[in-house]
Amino acid sequence: MIKEKELKGIISEETYKELLAKGWEKEKLQINFYYSNDQLINRTEVTIRIRCIKNQMFLQIKVKEKQSEGIRLSKEYEKKMDIISNTISEEELRDVWENYVFGDVQLIGFLITERKIIEKDGVEIDIDKNIYEGITDYEVEFEFNNDNATLDKIIKDIGLADKLYLGESKFERFKRVRSMNC
Repeated sequence: MIKEKELKGIISEETYKELLAKGWEKEKLQINFYYSNDQLINRTEVTIRIRCIKNQMFLQIKVKEKQSEGIRLSKEYEKKMDIISNTISEEELRDVWENYVFGDVQLIGFLITERKIIEKDGVEIDIDKNIYEGITDYEVEFEFNNDNATLDKIIKDIGLADKLYLGESKFERFKRVRSMNC
């Protein structure tokens, strides 16, 4: 289990390009295959996905515990996978997270993320270009364990103080767009 403390925000394409010009230490391409069912589709606190990065795949269940002023606390449970299937059973999901009680889930789509990563003052900063359902959007994510004052200073230092819109998660945006396209 991984504990996360993060702040995510939507940014414009212009702001994304400005941030790209600042230089980034690492980059990675990841594909999230999202799963849901009738019990989960309208919930925002549980996300089920198979995340593919390079030649590895992980079944992940992300459980949001708390959100305050845009800062999200969550736990992520995962196990390595060999295949991407159309259905994942409740039993297999319970093997990942013992409290899972929402039934089998079906593959509902995927989202591709081109991620750039840098670390500053103990905060991992990711800028993402997300492609899904014919949409491209841009996001910045801050993962941190230290106090919020450090985060506020970093946001100001990189020029995002008035350019960051605290919005929905990737999965929430994916579901909203997908429901409009159905």
